[in-house]
Amino acid sequence: MKKNVLLFILLLSSSFLLKAQRITDMTIEGVPSCVPFAAFNPTNNSTTAIGDGQIVYPAGTDLSNVTVTLTTGADVIIEEPVPLPTNWTSTVTGIKVVSTSTGSWALYNITAKIINPAPLPIEIKTGTTGNFNSSSWTPSTLGWAAACIDKDKNTIRFGSLKRSFVVAFTDQPDSLYFTPKFSGTDWETNTYVFDVDGSPDGVNWTSIVQYNKENPMPGTVVGKKLDKNYRYIRWIYTTRGGSGNVTVDNVKVTKDLSNSIKDVYTDEFKEIVPALKANYVKNSLEFQHNELISKVSVLELNGCRLINMNGNITSLDVSNLISGMYLVNIQTTNGKSLTYRFVKE
Repeated sequence: MKKNVLLFILLLSSSFLLKAQRITDMTIEGVPSCVPFAAFNPTNNSTTAIGDGQIVYPAGTDLSNVTVTLTTGADVIIEEPVPLPTNWTSTVTGIKVVSTSTGSWALYNITAKIINPAPLPIEIKTGTTGNFNSSSWTPSTLGWAAACIDKDKNTIRFGSLKRSFVVAFTDQPDSLYFTPKFSGTDWETNTYVFDVDGSPDGVNWTSIVQYNKENPMPGTVVGKKLDKNYRYIRWIYTTRGGSGNVTVDNVKVTKDLSNSIKDVYTDEFKEIVPALKANYVKNSLEFQHNELISKVSVLELNGCRLINMNGNITSLDVSNLISGMYLVNIQTTNGKSLTYRFVKE
């Protein structure tokens, strides 16, 4: 029994020491980050198993002459380099963290990533049929950056606390789609929090949705209407109460096309609008006076055509569409065209 207690104490002490030689936070004077500092932790007293620290900053951030502060565990100092460099435009290597009580040490390389916005629509296709690689980010990558999502994956996988993923874009958005999944079995018995937020500037954030004990992840496609002022969306593993991981698949941000859609009809359509505008009933679009219709198309907001039907159409099955906003284009028998939006529930 005494041996078991002693072993437990040694293991506990070892665990504490391992965690003590760690960088826990990073701040840059006057430059708010998009996400928390996160790291793939190093192996103690190793010159080869080096920690990989990462943090993401908004577009246009100047990292060429800044004061950086690194927060560490208790009784831990940054031994090298002193002082810390002021140029963080590229990865800073060889940061040595030392325990003043044990002498144990660890090495870090830290990358401050600047995210480059992309034009909308943005679509990040994951999985075996997609083209996403979690380790493919470079400073010239458009549209996304991440802090320590799991490496060399074809999905966006959050394997620990503070892992995060950000997309940035230049246009007014309309809707966000993604598929969140939880890999564990203890969501209801442990404290997990996973946040999805939006921001106009990468500094001030508003919650889009939070997954917690009362609102577990659905594991299916989520569609959310976006504030048109947003230019950034982020996903953060805020609280990890157990060992479960989170993945996010197939991120898509659509462009707002409201300025090009006839929501306010011109005089030439006043007589036929009641006949042309379909009523959405459950999984169907229902048309009246179908003798006026020569063709109906359903499109994504980016213009991608999903359904195309000719003839005198009384109804159109849309049950295979995921929840979200779509365009309906109607061609009339006298050569007119009308486009409007509908929301699939």
